[in-house]
Amino acid sequence: MDQLDTPMDIDKPPDVHAKYTALGDAFVLSLRFSCDHPARKCTPSTRFHFVLDNSGSMGRNSEAAKECFADLAAVATLGVSLVAFNTTAELLGEAFRTPAEMRGVRLPRQGGTNITAGIQASVDLIRKFAEKEDAHHLLVLLSDGMHMSGPPPSSVLPEMGAKLKKDFPRLRLSVVVVGVTRNSDTSMGMLLKETLETVPLDLQPIYFADSPQQMTETLQQMNQGLASLQGSLVSVSLDQGRFIRLVGEDGDPTAEVLANHEEQVLLCQGEAPKILTVDGAACECEALPTLDADLVIKALEKQFDAARVRRVAAGTESTRPAVKKLGEWIAILEAASAGTTTKLELAKANPKMRLAQHRALKTAVSGFRSLRNQLVELDAYSANDSASQAAFLTGATRKYGAKALRRAAAHGEVDPEERRRELITEAKALQPRMRTALWDDLLAKVQQLPKEAQQKLCSELAGSMPQTPAAFREFCLSQTENAAALQRALAEKLVALMGCRQSYVSLQSSWEHLSEWIDFSPEGCNTEYELLMCLGIVGYPMEVERRDATQMNPYAMNITRIRATPVDTASVATALHSEQPVVPPEGGKSVEDVLILVDPEAPTASKLAVSSLLLRETYTSVVLCRDLHMFTGNSMVMALHAHALLAALQPPGQRTDDVVQHLRRQFLGRAYQCASCGYGPIDHFACGDLEAHHGEQMGTGEINNSCPRCQWFSPDIHDWQPWDGKVPDEALPQSSEAEAPCATAAALEVFLRICYSARKLWKTHDQSDLHQLCQKLANWESITSADDVDHPVKLLLALAIVDELPTDALEQVPMLSVLNEACARRAHDELKAMGHKEEPQIMGAARKRVASFLGIVSSSAPETQDLMTPEPARPSVRENCCAEFTLDDQEFDYKNWVKDNALPTVHVLRTIRALRTLLKNRGGWKQLEQDMEKGTQAYADVVQALQTKKSPDLDLAKWLDVKGSREAKRALATIAAQAFLHQSSKLRRTVDAGGCLSEPLPDVRDGETLRNLAVDIRMAIYDERVAQKNKAWASDGKMLILRSAGNASLAEYEAFLGRATHVHGLDKSTFWGLWEASKKDKAKMSAFLRTANLYFAWKHQT
Repeated sequence: MDQLDTPMDIDKPPDVHAKYTALGDAFVLSLRFSCDHPARKCTPSTRFHFVLDNSGSMGRNSEAAKECFADLAAVATLGVSLVAFNTTAELLGEAFRTPAEMRGVRLPRQGGTNITAGIQASVDLIRKFAEKEDAHHLLVLLSDGMHMSGPPPSSVLPEMGAKLKKDFPRLRLSVVVVGVTRNSDTSMGMLLKETLETVPLDLQPIYFADSPQQMTETLQQMNQGLASLQGSLVSVSLDQGRFIRLVGEDGDPTAEVLANHEEQVLLCQGEAPKILTVDGAACECEALPTLDADLVIKALEKQFDAARVRRVAAGTESTRPAVKKLGEWIAILEAASAGTTTKLELAKANPKMRLAQHRALKTAVSGFRSLRNQLVELDAYSANDSASQAAFLTGATRKYGAKALRRAAAHGEVDPEERRRELITEAKALQPRMRTALWDDLLAKVQQLPKEAQQKLCSELAGSMPQTPAAFREFCLSQTENAAALQRALAEKLVALMGCRQSYVSLQSSWEHLSEWIDFSPEGCNTEYELLMCLGIVGYPMEVERRDATQMNPYAMNITRIRATPVDTASVATALHSEQPVVPPEGGKSVEDVLILVDPEAPTASKLAVSSLLLRETYTSVVLCRDLHMFTGNSMVMALHAHALLAALQPPGQRTDDVVQHLRRQFLGRAYQCASCGYGPIDHFACGDLEAHHGEQMGTGEINNSCPRCQWFSPDIHDWQPWDGKVPDEALPQSSEAEAPCATAAALEVFLRICYSARKLWKTHDQSDLHQLCQKLANWESITSADDVDHPVKLLLALAIVDELPTDALEQVPMLSVLNEACARRAHDELKAMGHKEEPQIMGAARKRVASFLGIVSSSAPETQDLMTPEPARPSVRENCCAEFTLDDQEFDYKNWVKDNALPTVHVLRTIRALRTLLKNRGGWKQLEQDMEKGTQAYADVVQALQTKKSPDLDLAKWLDVKGSREAKRALATIAAQAFLHQSSKLRRTVDAGGCLSEPLPDVRDGETLRNLAVDIRMAIYDERVAQKNKAWASDGKMLILRSAGNASLAEYEAFLGRATHVHGLDKSTFWGLWEASKKDKAKMSAFLRTANLYFAWKHQT
């Protein structure tokens, strides 16, 4: 970062590309230095100067800081100096060349805190070097407290800095501040930067450690930042304009910038130059025809950084001019970009087009919003403590900054840049395999065409080459330069001949999106998100409900809907990251997530894409966790397949959230609502005089401009309030009792494709894990989470896709087991959602809920005996406990609760049963897979056979094998009661399996099952009463026994003793009560000691 060793030839133009864009009364200058520029080739001359707090409060941290500083001795080319300060300052070394040299220096005794002395000693050394050499100096101050002795820095630093800059106008000095604990003085550190620094670096203005324990980590971050600086400093000069370090200042005609691979952006005022000077060499400066928003945003971001430093260093008033001027420039930027902001045009867009559109929109939306937020924050900031000031300086107080820091803390092991390179490397490595795989898939489709169509297609694409299938394949695989064009041409012709699914957003087929993997070039992909915009696959839109636990347990989520209209992940990722909605063609909620599957239309190529790191890990992580780096394993992919299988087969119907979204898109911002009752939306579009046509006859109807709900009316449109987006219940679809088929043909198509994809991704033979799950069902084993059954939906997926299903796996008892397990896990989730964490709290809430719909009150539970009377054996109490119940769904609608949780599973189980019957008669899954790869017509019979018109309610009754409404209500109540009272794995497994049951849970269809559950609740109430009695006995039992035994006859006293074969078998209160009572009667004492152990009798024998 020093000047060149040999002067640059002024007549020779430097390898610099300069351009500028106008910004009101200012302009933004951009400089790019080519790799051939001399300043990028030479080794920079640098000196680092460390000023270390060695006060008593630092303790061992002074030595730890010195160790970290020593690592940078190998980075600075001219050496490292070290000043340690306590009450005074001591220069411990001027130019350490190696880390070992610096580590060998002993720190002096610790004392007070004289920051001024430490800075002065380091500045004196910088002066000494500046007189004899031209180097880039970097001063690093580390302190954990406030200045305590000597003149305060606030009174010394301004004069010190002014004199230093006057004496050495060409001095290149950068300042880095490290604050340790909240006692450190952040404002003083920023004053140091303000007064001494002449060359700002693209580093944090302060490195702050909230505690001494975090100091080493913070210093390592600083070391990494300093070590990553590349290039040498060059001087850039303007003839007319001036470089602005902070808005409101006069500026300087010369600026020092780092000549490295990055673009350097500078804000300037004055006349824009046609020629500027770079290290003495003239350089032409290109004028951009329109305002470049990217350049302006980068320049203003730097201004905000400088303004934050000034705000902390000198207070609010010091940044008032900057705030005002920055606001004016942001307004100019927004106005200039308003007309250019457009919606995404993703139809037939290639990766470069998607990326370019995203960047344009992102700049217009996020960039402007970020600048506005920073402006408001800068104007309103008022905190004065060091930690808050450090957060303000580093951006951690801003919403996006805090979120980034949280993610960085949670995933410190993931380097985004390293991960991006890893994804690019794998994508490039996949290209030859993807090219071959796509050829295989396309040529397999060609083989399915009639012979005449094959010959015609081959002739059109290959000209006069021999047109046998083998010859055409050899021709295609031999193409190198024209391979991509030939593949696209073949794909287009096959789409026209055979039809193929297309993304309704990109209007491209699965083959076309897969071909983008072959043509992929990583140039311009700066983030992982941008890679997702470039490379994708056609899938199905889905709506995902996530939970906090999804990262640890990917099954802890829910897919509420799968749409049958295909969409591609690349377009959706582009739209979402550009904050643009993707509206489904059928309307409703916007698309945010896509289910990616192995596609039978391109089985080989799509499997490669689905199995890639980009889609399998990164995209799956985004879908489930809304984070790029939360992927925890292939169980995430299986969880999506399994939950999607359940969602795909649910009955169709209009949903209220779809209606709400549609109305908001159509009317929000243009419709009104009633000023009296709030009803809306009411469309008074383009009608200012509502009375003109109010009541007018139109055909057989009448125009009514009043409120449809309360009939309020005003002729003045200004009296009506703008609609707030709330949709009244009257406008929402009402539930219909009409029977609906369980699934449409389109839904069954999605179901079969999910099964196909799962079979391609996981093993399904009779030794596979999925087959073992099915075997558990067939064996009537428990299927709790403790039995390695992650979720009931995983069982459904296994039942659908394994090669050969175990005998009896789809019989009545296993299917009831699946329904009961699904309800039990739902009950567990609901109880946990109530805020209950501990098992006693969860069970208390469960019993309360079940008691509410069984009509059980505490008065019907067994009562305890009086305090002096022992309780009978618990089995005896249970035998005599009331088992009656009265079903009541007023407080908790158990019937609909069971239907809501069981019916979705019933729909899937019914379809799986039908599918399994079909597979037996048409060659099994292997044949169905081949048919799916041929096209929809080849397996249309399967889709048609799976469709049914049966009522879902009748299906549930049939599944439960119950007759009559009374028996059905009892069975539903039993399922709900058993689900809540046995909602955990421990409560659903036998003792032999690690649970607490003496025998497996009884059949929910058995009438005695519910009676026993009613007894369980009453016995739990009885147990609570016994616990209260025991607590009272522990408190008062001794006195009661003493009183009764003291007044008792000898025979009665001996009866007390006879309650146990040995007095030491009595409870504590009874034992000591009887002993105290015996002390006044030798006969009673003798009787007591006869039944005591030898040691107690010997000790108390008189």
